[in-house]
Amino acid sequence: GSHRAIPEFTSVSFMRSMSSQSDTSPPLPSLAQQLHSRGFAVDQLDTALAESVRTAMAEASGFFDAMEGLPGFVHDALVRRQADGRALMFTGFRMPGEEYAQVYERPDMMQSFSIMAADRERLPTAVWDFLQQHPYTRRMFAIREAIVVRATAALHELGALLGGEAADRAAMADLSRHTFLQVNSYRPTLYEARYRREGQVPLTQRTYLQDPHEDGQFLTWAAADDWGLVGRSQDGEERGLEPVPPAPGSMLVMTSVPFTYYTAG
Repeated sequence: GSHRAIPEFTSVSFMRSMSSQSDTSPPLPSLAQQLHSRGFAVDQLDTALAESVRTAMAEASGFFDAMEGLPGFVHDALVRRQADGRALMFTGFRMPGEEYAQVYERPDMMQSFSIMAADRERLPTAVWDFLQQHPYTRRMFAIREAIVVRATAALHELGALLGGEAADRAAMADLSRHTFLQVNSYRPTLYEARYRREGQVPLTQRTYLQDPHEDGQFLTWAAADDWGLVGRSQDGEERGLEPVPPAPGSMLVMTSVPFTYYTAG
């Protein structure tokens, strides 16, 4: 997620390791109409995009397993620099650990990889070219670009629905550079065997594979390929965390505080 207070970040997250609801469900209102009425939305993807997302999730484990076999110059730029904390950029691998962890004892039990267009200027040209050509990351770029188009269209429609200052602000939004796509692969047994450090809670004592958190992005598109994603609605403090199983071929769209800027509150 973003740690910068800029209201033009959109994130796209895949969580490998949700599906339910019926394929025969009636079409939903537009994303803008859903966001306007309830503050979140379910995006029913077109067939090609849905298949691309499904393939990206299915191939995530293999992509992470091949990480150590990357060419040296790519590995150093995308793995080592992320691991030692020197890289002030999103693009790259993030080792299991502390992105969402509230305490040291409960680190995230996932592997993660992200891409963001704005990092083009921060990475060596050879590394960026490699990412554009690698089959897995090339698919990630295509998915990210498709979500940028969908997010921009939804924002413009929502601005038109709200009118006034909201319409003006929505028209100014440029989501192309700072939208990032993140793939998270949750394999707790691998984490337990390879990454858990002294003093950290073992898998048998964990309730969730990462601590609950609130994304700080402008909008978040999220999908998962198995049960496990849970969430809390704005009125859900009493109920706690509940399963969030989107329909096949769809993604959950969530808003955050920066979103209120472009909707004028």
